[in-house]
Amino acid sequence: MESFEATLKKWGNSMGIVVPRDICEKIKAKHKKKLKFYVEDGENMDSVWEETFGTLPKTKRSTQEILDEMDAENNEEW
Repeated sequence: MESFEATLKKWGNSMGIVVPRDICEKIKAKHKKKLKFYVEDGENMDSVWEETFGTLPKTKRSTQEILDEMDAENNEEW
């Protein structure tokens, strides 16, 4: 996935953005190739992150507790 900042520009009765050439080359973009855009405007991005990366189940354990459990399991294997 590539990212860049763009400014909306008037394009007839619509608005458009210009995708930089280096990005087009990296993603092998050609005329009429469909792309998916995620729009960030400084608002809550949770739904974009969830769609892109999925969600993790909620846990009541701290990160340290999880790491300690993993260490204990790894020590048992040795």
